Formats: sequence, structure tokens, C-alpha cells
Amino acid sequence: MWSKLKELFASSHPLDLTIIDETNLKLDTLVKSLMEELITKDICLKLEGKKVDIIIPKDFGATVYKYAIDEEKAHYDANGLSTSNGNFSITTKNNIICFKLIINSRVFEDSLYLSTVTHEFTHAVDFSEYINKYSNPFLMNSSMKNKNYYREFYLWTEYNAKKKGLLRYQKELDKDNLKLSITVNDFIHDVESEIYSLPKLYSLMHFFARVFVCNYQGYKFNIDNYVSNFLICKFGSNVFLIQTTIEKIKNFKDFEKKKVILKYLIFP
Repeated sequence: MWSKLKELFASSHPLDLTIIDETNLKLDTLVKSLMEELITKDICLKLEGKKVDIIIPKDFGATVYKYAIDEEKAHYDANGLSTSNGNFSITTKNNIICFKLIINSRVFEDSLYLSTVTHEFTHAVDFSEYINKYSNPFLMNSSMKNKNYYREFYLWTEYNAKKKGLLRYQKELDKDNLKLSITVNDFIHDVESEIYSLPKLYSLMHFFARVFVCNYQGYKFNIDNYVSNFLICKFGSNVFLIQTTIEKIKNFKDFEKKKVILKYLIFP
């Protein structure tokens, strides 16, 4: 199982990856197997000089809080600890950037862990390339984030991570001829319940990723008039241009080429 990873660890661009299973349920073996699929020499090159910790904690919320930045901790103090399936955080120690991929143990009850781990690992790769270009966004003020296209990047990497996670999940589900459900009502509820624009856009990226995966797998999903009108009402007349543009961005190099138009479409 570890043969490929050992080879990559010893390569000219070694990967510094640690899997920490605090549950004593041997869930790390599932993660190791998935890493065998996901990690390539190109991925190692993109993560060069960074450390990746995949953590399966006993207490998910407390662990997310532990590694959260002050702004996020203030949010958790006001609204309660995170109950999501996974969390991505960036820490720095001895000038080494470490990506913390915190995985909720509940996702291992079925195949959902394939989506969650892939999702968070995709963030690590995307953020590594962004940091190499612009520096650590967690240390930027709002002016620097705007100058360095962080909001646009944040939304794209959410789309990219959701898409790749769902594609891996769907690959597993296809073994049982199961379809990926598009939870339109949940999406509408999430958008309606949010006050601020960025969380609404976050939900939009996840929705577009679901639509892409559904269509990619041949389960054609047509956005009906009700959903179409809802999207235009909440996100403006550019919403479908946003969708087609985001679908064309396959990697960080594509993002660099499309970041200006993406900024114009999302934040006109």
C-alpha cells in the first residue's frame, strides 16, 4: 500500500505527509489507500517545501478550533464549533507552512470519506500554488487579499475541491449503480439563510460543482426556470457566465489566466 508513497517520499521532490488517527479505529489505512491514488510526482512538486498533516481527531470541533485563526475562532465563539465533514487550515512553524486537513470521523461510516479527504487535499495543492505566487493569505489584510485575487481564488478552489471530491465519490457509487443527488432545495435554503455575500457565493460554487459532476457522469441535470430565476435574482445576470468560466479553470495556471475576468463577473 505504501510502496508508491515511499517512492515519492524519497524522490527529488519529497512529500512531507503525516496521517494522524486519534480514533484508534485504524481509519488511517483508508486514507493511506486513497493517498496512493491522489499523489503523483506533479503533486509532490506543487507541495514542495510544505508539510501536510491529515488529522482524524476524536473531537472534531475542538481540533478545528485549535488550528483556527483568530477571526475564525471569533466566529466559532459566537456561533458554536464546526460540525462540517472536513476542515482546512494553515499553520506556520519554524518558517515551514503546514496544511492541516482535519477529517470528521463520521465520514468513514460509508464512502463519504473519499469525497471529504479528496476535497481537503485538493485545497492543500491549490493553496500551495497560491502561496508560492502571492504568499500566505491567512496573513494578508483585506486590501492585500483584494489585490492578490484571494476572494476569486477562494471561490475557485472551493469549486475545484468540491468537484474533485464528488468525482471520486461518484466513482465509488457507480459500483452500485447509484446516482449523485443534486440537492437543489438545500442549496436554496443555504443561500436564503446567509446574510453575507461570500458564504452565498461559497454555496454557489458547491452547487455548480454538483451540476458539473452530474452532467460529466451522464446524468444530465437541467436547471429549470425556477432555479434559473433564483440564481439570477440572488447572483445577478452574470451568474451563468460565472458558471461557464469557472468550469474552464482546471488548475491554478488556468486560474491565473482567468482571474481578472472572474473578478469582473463575480465582483463587478
